[in-house]
Amino acid sequence: MYFNYTDYDAVSLAKLIKTRQVSPEEVLDAAIHQIEVTNPALNAVITKLYDQAHAQLQELDLSLPLAGVPMLLKDLLADYKGIPTSFGSKWLKDFPVPENSELVNRYLRAGLIIVGKTNVPEFGLGAVTEPAAFGPTKNPCNPTITPGGSSGGSAAAVAAKMVPIAHANDGGGSIRIPASCCGLFGLKPTRGRTPTGSRQFRRGWNGLITEHVLTRTVRDSAVLLDISSEPWGGVAGLPTPTKSYSHQLSLSTSPLKIGFTMQSFFGDVNVHPDCIAAVNTGLKQCVTLGHQLEEVKLSFDAEQLRTAYATIVSAEVKNMLNQFAKQVGHGPARREIELATATIASFGQHYTGAEYAHAAVVMDQATWQLEQYLQHIDVLVTPVLSKPPVPIGYFQPKWYEQMIMQLLRMCRLPWLMNMIESALAKQIFDYVAYTPLCNLTGHPAMSVPFYKAQENIPIGVHFIGRMGDEATLLHLAYQLEEAGGFVK
Repeated sequence: MYFNYTDYDAVSLAKLIKTRQVSPEEVLDAAIHQIEVTNPALNAVITKLYDQAHAQLQELDLSLPLAGVPMLLKDLLADYKGIPTSFGSKWLKDFPVPENSELVNRYLRAGLIIVGKTNVPEFGLGAVTEPAAFGPTKNPCNPTITPGGSSGGSAAAVAAKMVPIAHANDGGGSIRIPASCCGLFGLKPTRGRTPTGSRQFRRGWNGLITEHVLTRTVRDSAVLLDISSEPWGGVAGLPTPTKSYSHQLSLSTSPLKIGFTMQSFFGDVNVHPDCIAAVNTGLKQCVTLGHQLEEVKLSFDAEQLRTAYATIVSAEVKNMLNQFAKQVGHGPARREIELATATIASFGQHYTGAEYAHAAVVMDQATWQLEQYLQHIDVLVTPVLSKPPVPIGYFQPKWYEQMIMQLLRMCRLPWLMNMIESALAKQIFDYVAYTPLCNLTGHPAMSVPFYKAQENIPIGVHFIGRMGDEATLLHLAYQLEEAGGFVK
């Protein structure tokens, strides 16, 4: 049989292995070859685990659902025993972890073969992947632009067909943003649907972070959700599907009522024409399938949302640094941590407990408000980002910004902290103008690859579902994919 590894998604590779048309060794060798050929130009894979992968094959049970399928782990929260989880930081890159995280255990129990770990921005902070510790990851579609973040390494690896699936997590859009930038499918599940982090970080960023994967096909995402939610989303407080997500993909359903808006949730922004064109392309595809459209107007308090998100993230980053200092035995030296990370952590130390508690109240209010909107529609559609993927280096601090942050390290003046924080928040929320809402509320959401701008630049479309209803999103995405709506 002729075997071209890059032609197959995870489901089809698993079928080839189970029917003995190819061996697990052939598949692993093909994955390693693809990584070795494509990674030098992209810098997506920062830790190679080839010996461990070959050792996994020695005890592989071919009856497992994805036996022999290679995958990559994002080097943030996905602990693999004996291997460092660097969080993209020089400070942590040489400290092996003592045990697997629960999500990694579930991947291993499904027969997946872990071949490496992927690049991330330091501590997952940012919509691009350019850590000082490992250097920037480039986009396979265009090496001058970002693959997104913080799961940029995973996205670049899947887009370059190193592996069919790669682990990712999402604390403000970090699955959906790189999916959009790299032309992939990226589902952020409902909060609590999949296990998060290691033993000490089970509520990543107080519940903002959700873990899943990046894939080239919808069915791969559905199968991985079946595996990771074990068996089909049986988490306290969440609706539990009666059938697996992969089984529900092809079931017939009634037409959906799809609401859409170009309005940002985090303040007024100018949305790039290509991002608007991507949404319109996706909506036309939905109409072709018989779904109904309705433009909607949503009214959130943008300033409260921005402040709540910034409060939680900066406080959680400070707490993470404190926890890791206990494990490592010392805090980060000046050159072991990036200036931007130290600045964000300093914001976290500045907030009071009352301000953190108020941020949690804002989260609850936004959750209720979004769910009320979704009582009148089945799905809400927006852009993923306000503009196409930015050039590499776009978010790197300018020299004068670095000087101000250095000054902040030496003297923590409240007025200076507020000025810097406002400037940083505006810069990021002007770009990431849609995705963080669902991290605050916990709703499921996905980026679907509908559009390419000039120079082969992908732009995804953002779909938000009701709380606990990943099945509707996956079914809709599968419909669109089967109808030829996805761009390749």
